Amino acid sequence: MKELKKLLCGLVAAMMIFTLAACGEKAEETKEEAKTEETAPTATEAPAEEEDDADVAGSYVAVDATMGEEEMSEEEAAMLKEMLSSFTLELKDDNTALMNLGEDEPEELEYTVEGDTITLTAEGESLSGTIEDGKIVLDFSPVEEGMTVTFEKE
Repeated sequence: MKELKKLLCGLVAAMMIFTLAACGEKAEETKEEAKTEETAPTATEAPAEEEDDADVAGSYVAVDATMGEEEMSEEEAAMLKEMLSSFTLELKDDNTALMNLGEDEPEELEYTVEGDTITLTAEGESLSGTIEDGKIVLDFSPVEEGMTVTFEKE
């Protein structure tokens, strides 16, 4: 039960970080968007990872989570599995994403893919992970040390 409480606290903390990041000042967003538009590549200068991004676009659902190397009881694992089924990640073709960690409203993010590495960013806060064979394993260590969540493409 102690491990499940730690996991729940970590997931709640992750939700809070993304919620706070989404509530940032709009003026900063506007300035950053203006800079991005000025330096954005033209259609003939599309970044190399754009092809990779198109392959990963789609809807994902959380199927597993770990908290370092601690073992969970069967009861804790069952509770965790039920909770994870409400965690979703939607990657769109335009490099934006929606992540819902059991909240009423999903968080808006941006993502980049370079090889098998994916990075999700919201208001300067980032989560990195790996993507392979329709599975994304995100490292939530910036929120909770050793925590990972695995999402599988639907």
